[in-house]
Amino acid sequence: MRILCLCLFILSLSFLHLNGQQVPKKAEKLYKSAESSFLTQQSVLAMESLEKAIKIYPEYVDAWKLKSQILLKQEKFDEAQTVFLKLIEIDPKLSWRVYYQMGLIDLDRGKLVEALSAFEKASNQGNLTEKQSERINGQIEICKNRINLMADKKPFNPIPLTDNLNSEFDEYLPIFTADGSRIFFTRKMLVTELPNEDFYWAEKNDSGDWDIAQNFGLPVNTPLGQQGAMSISPDGNRMFYAQKDPQKNGGFDIYYSYVINGEWTLPINLGLPISTQHWESQPCISADSKSLFFASKRPGGKGGIDIWKSELIDNRWQEPINMEGINTAGDEQCPFLHADGKTLYFSSNGHPGMGDADIFMATMNSDGNWEGIENLGYPINTFANENSLMVDRNGKTAYYSSYVEGKGFDLFQFELPEESRAEYVTYVKGIVKDDESKDFLNAKIEIVDLETGEIINTLNSQENDGSFLVILPANKKYAFNASKENYILYSDHFEPDLVKEEEPYLLDIFLEKIVMADSFILENIFFETGKSELLESSKYELNKILELLQTDSNLKVEIIGHTDNVGDEALNLNLSKKRARSVYDYLASKGIATQRLKSDGKGESEPISDNETEQGRQQNRRTEFKILR
Repeated sequence: MRILCLCLFILSLSFLHLNGQQVPKKAEKLYKSAESSFLTQQSVLAMESLEKAIKIYPEYVDAWKLKSQILLKQEKFDEAQTVFLKLIEIDPKLSWRVYYQMGLIDLDRGKLVEALSAFEKASNQGNLTEKQSERINGQIEICKNRINLMADKKPFNPIPLTDNLNSEFDEYLPIFTADGSRIFFTRKMLVTELPNEDFYWAEKNDSGDWDIAQNFGLPVNTPLGQQGAMSISPDGNRMFYAQKDPQKNGGFDIYYSYVINGEWTLPINLGLPISTQHWESQPCISADSKSLFFASKRPGGKGGIDIWKSELIDNRWQEPINMEGINTAGDEQCPFLHADGKTLYFSSNGHPGMGDADIFMATMNSDGNWEGIENLGYPINTFANENSLMVDRNGKTAYYSSYVEGKGFDLFQFELPEESRAEYVTYVKGIVKDDESKDFLNAKIEIVDLETGEIINTLNSQENDGSFLVILPANKKYAFNASKENYILYSDHFEPDLVKEEEPYLLDIFLEKIVMADSFILENIFFETGKSELLESSKYELNKILELLQTDSNLKVEIIGHTDNVGDEALNLNLSKKRARSVYDYLASKGIATQRLKSDGKGESEPISDNETEQGRQQNRRTEFKILR
């Protein structure tokens, strides 16, 4: 920013030469000597010659101008400001330009009151064109906005992460798995004097401390390669990242790698329409893996660098769209979509902020549009360049990289102000095994919004350890299924509470082979209280049973309804029979032969839990399926 101010100053002061100025030859000779010394990086000699020239001719504008340039280069800003005032004294016609440059320098230094005063003085000069007034007034608004941001100071107490992660090299762009058990970040080192960016990762040990960070190694990290920003799926098994493409003249493309049997696959360039001949970097994958955000310089944007979004439909990335409402004529970068699916953090120098680039947040409304763009405030944002952060699943703790004098960039964490937090999310984490052999199973996991029937997320448990992890945003009812061919469907349901931060759901799932099973309970068959009509939210799970019956035409099932003990026993028995029959009728209406179906009801006679508690009564109100061969 200081270099920019200096360039602007030099450019604008080209107007300052006073035509017809009668400069003594001796002073002019000293000035030319100073100019030559300045061009050969001999600032001290240049300044000595200028002082002599000015002593001979105190109104020598070019000499004062060059003196100011030297002082700016030496970062002697207060002395440079004194020189500016001398220029105004020599020729008042120069006032608005000089005051304007004084304001830019003070603005860059964070001296906002002084900058505002200088810009207001520039504004009060006469004979300004409309364009000049607009430029000055724009800077006045910037000053006022920054003064207001500083007046509303945010609590900010950054804490460095452990030395097992931070080193003598630069660490930046941290990202975590949803359970916080693993961290991934970029480390920049010097190898044979060429910058080398590699990915590192670390795991939390049993004591809750971070182990020493390890290099990702091949095939993701490459010798002397440059890996950029990384985005990790919530389970830590899928990675999107930027890598320098030698065929693109220094540009970056977006690559993808995933874990099979505990090993990362050979990275794949996403290709069109994500990776193009232009610069693409800083990918961010949504928690449901259906949306990819990234920064690009491709044509069709609002400014230099914009944030773009692509949707995954039928396993293909769609043509990216420009993020309307987020992008400006400036640069927007480093998108991070929180796991709540609607809170976006990003860097921008186009929205009003504190300095070079600030971190902002925006929220997606019910129509899918972005609104409420807010600066995270001072001192989270400063006069320097703040470019990225990630926020944990609780929405409270942010992680970022900051420069440490004498050490470089390190990783830090801090607690976000209340108004800058995303909604917390929980997750389901589990292991799928065979019920008899206890072998790990590669099973299909599906999360369904019970209100809409929409599949929120689909993934597979890892074959080598049976593990899976999936995010659950709050304030929705979810059906959860684990399925594998020749195994009984496992089902459960969850309703995370936005008001109460709940512990994550940890599951050990044992799938039973169909040939071994007597009966199983479907957790997501719902009826209205006291009635037998199926609710719409039951259809997803019933369709899973339908798939099972359609796949194996030899299967026959009995559907058995159960109730709690609330109310009349005879009425409960009748209700259980009607509910079982409703399920029977649904399957029959979808083409399952009635010879393969049977229904019955047991009322309250076969409880599986205590009827004294609401939780127990809920478990007793169930639909049971028996496999009949």
